[in-house]
Amino acid sequence: MVTNAVRHARSDLVQRASVEDARLRISVEDRDGSTLPRHGSSPGEEAESGWGLLLVEALSQGWGVETTPGGKRVWFDLELSPRGPGMDSGPDPESDSHGRRGSPGSG
Repeated sequence: MVTNAVRHARSDLVQRASVEDARLRISVEDRDGSTLPRHGSSPGEEAESGWGLLLVEALSQGWGVETTPGGKRVWFDLELSPRGPGMDSGPDPESDSHGRRGSPGSG
């Protein structure tokens, strides 16, 4: 999204990241409100650019564009996974350097 703002808007931009509940929102705001990205638009098969928002759409929980008094803001949301039972929370203090539990020779 930053590349799109630099390449197409050619204006100052502001990038923001915020966390709310279990969601990370990334947004980029620029001063060009004349061209708004569209959902589902795709470049030709041989195109070397134009794939960024398709990747954002595929990998995010959602994305959108809003007009602002000075231009536009493009954003996307990523779901944050809470760490809980069964989640890898780091090395087990009871395991050896190879991740095996128990004392040497006990296996």
